[in-house]
Amino acid sequence: MPRGSIDAVNPPKKPLDVALLGERTEDGAGRRVLRLRESGAAIGEVRPLAHGKPLPRGAEIVKLSPREGAPPHVCDVETQLELGEGAARGSGPARIASEAYRDGWERVFASRGGAPN
Repeated sequence: MPRGSIDAVNPPKKPLDVALLGERTEDGAGRRVLRLRESGAAIGEVRPLAHGKPLPRGAEIVKLSPREGAPPHVCDVETQLELGEGAARGSGPARIASEAYRDGWERVFASRGGAPN
């Protein structure tokens, strides 16, 4: 029997990583989740990525896929990027402005329709 045929019959088992989707977050943008992994269980939130917005420390970028044979609120989780606790730290001030800062900037420096001085 060829060497690779055993792997084709018995593919390696993926580690357990499943999310149970719960209620919406207070702002309505995300969902609460219970995540089950071989290393244990954790509670948290999933939210869509937003261009230009910083990710919180320790965040992960994940892909959720419907779990075969399970109810719609049960998903398989595939980690795309794991930032870790220290990933967002650096020296000096933060380089990403908050939404309030951006709003203030627009109010002060937005074009008023006239020619610049």
